[in-house]
Amino acid sequence: GIKLTKETLNEMGKNIKYFDGVDTWFDRINAHGEKCGVQVEHYIISSGTKEILDGCSIAKYFKAIFGCEFYFDPVTETPVWPNLTVNYTQKTQFIYRIRKNALNLMDDTTINTKNNEEIRIPYTNMIYLGDGMTDIPSMQLIQNNHGHSIALYTKGDTKSLKKLMEEKRTSVCAIADYTEGSDLDKIVKSIITSIGNEEYLNYKNSQVAEREFNE
Repeated sequence: GIKLTKETLNEMGKNIKYFDGVDTWFDRINAHGEKCGVQVEHYIISSGTKEILDGCSIAKYFKAIFGCEFYFDPVTETPVWPNLTVNYTQKTQFIYRIRKNALNLMDDTTINTKNNEEIRIPYTNMIYLGDGMTDIPSMQLIQNNHGHSIALYTKGDTKSLKKLMEEKRTSVCAIADYTEGSDLDKIVKSIITSIGNEEYLNYKNSQVAEREFNE
């Protein structure tokens, strides 16, 4: 008896229950990034339903949300066909898009350029938080390119973590606790601090190189 429309799915997003600390996470992490000279951006890459995610209270914090989408009939406003599906391997394509700032899914030109100048966010400046099997290929991609992947778990759910660590598919594991002072909070802030320090050193080195060249 529920009419399935985009509006209905958006409403479902309002009922999502978050892990502890999620509601204050974004402002807190953004503020830490600003202190370190790092502009922090947040993205969702999900195999879940985008229309539901669009309706959640934290959607405003994300620069882009990628997920499974419906095609809606323009007359009945009900879904009639999958417009976009996202599985575990397809998640990696959105990392490529984020890396090159090709967030418009119709933009195939930017995503396929070979010019390194088109890279807006290098892998080394990415932090991927994954909590399921569909995240493993993306975590592996980030890890292989010297970025940072964090495997999240709930208390008592450590079954597959050992294998992930042994296969070096993740940098570190942490309980999905987003509160200030938690392990996850400290880990992410430490990574952002190291990214800021690395960018500063690169900037200073480029200044020295330019000065020596001019002299």
